[in-house]
Amino acid sequence: MKIDLVRIWASPSTLHLRLVYGPDDGKWVKSQEVHVPWATLPKSARLMLAQAVDDERDEERTLPLF
Repeated sequence: MKIDLVRIWASPSTLHLRLVYGPDDGKWVKSQEVHVPWATLPKSARLMLAQAVDDERDEERTLPLF
């Protein structure tokens, strides 16, 4: 089975994930959204996600304009 994370986003109370999955041979594919309340995530996971967002913002600021 192959599972790909194709989208990740957040609301104030929930982490949202969109997964696409199917057999390795690709005969079929399904999509599923998973919604995880922030309160259920361990503090270490919340801190790691916050750091990833900060890193992405820093990277966007350093990209060339042209």
